[in-house]
Amino acid sequence: MSSFVSYQDPPMSVALPMLREPVRSPTRAPAHEVTSPRSVRVSLTDRCDLACVYCRPDKQDGYLDEQLDLEAWSAMLDGLVAAGIRRVRITGGEPLLHPNLVAIVRRIAQLPIDDLALTTNATRLARFAVPLREAGLHRLNVSLDSLDADRFARMTRGGKLAQVVAGIEAARAAGFKDMKLNAVVVRGENDSELEEIVRWCWDREITPRFLEVMMIGEGPKLRSRVVSGSEMRARLAPLLAQEDARVEPDRGPAKYVRARHDSKLRVGFITGTTDTYCAGCDRRRSSRGTA
Repeated sequence: MSSFVSYQDPPMSVALPMLREPVRSPTRAPAHEVTSPRSVRVSLTDRCDLACVYCRPDKQDGYLDEQLDLEAWSAMLDGLVAAGIRRVRITGGEPLLHPNLVAIVRRIAQLPIDDLALTTNATRLARFAVPLREAGLHRLNVSLDSLDADRFARMTRGGKLAQVVAGIEAARAAGFKDMKLNAVVVRGENDSELEEIVRWCWDREITPRFLEVMMIGEGPKLRSRVVSGSEMRARLAPLLAQEDARVEPDRGPAKYVRARHDSKLRVGFITGTTDTYCAGCDRRRSSRGTA
């Protein structure tokens, strides 16, 4: 039978929509102060139309047979908001593949939350940008690892760069202002493009963010090709102000540095391998599991 699975330290009971108190050890104090979750990442689907080299081995790898319907998602989200969640990010797989995506966004937008965002590879965003905006989506993050069409196709195992760029432009035209672009940096593949990606994003009022390869999915196979956040920043030093990188309050683990020539422009770095941020995490992850 289907069940909801949420990941957080310490573990939380998965009975929804009515949430029980977190289960805490009676004999061992936590090593650090536990942050009460205020944010949730909702994985609508495990399906994706790309198979990025650091993520999954192929496009048909390990899909679940069932998906939750709109009623079930609504019940889960009602329970999470009742438990204190105020920020929701919709993810996948690729969430734009979900048949009820727009209806789910519209339902979430009616809840008493502060922020509703979505992460997408943008291959279908040209079609969905306006409906998502009208449904109440606040923000978009787009995953794009290369501006070279051949390299992009290689890193995504068949993706078409033109589709993604068209999706980004459609989102800008639809009125999404606070857009971010996420690029996973792989040594010997796209690490020569950092400055080009930054300038391309800044020209479009998009905030570029560079991610280290993480040791999940196919990531362990690329361990020797990790480019650290400090190395990325060093390569971009001519473009960036000489200041400490800072997190954006209530917006996840990325640390930002402002542009040297314009303080309104920024570059973000997400260091999930060399400098993890688990201790201060306030994010819950929710998806549909099977039992």
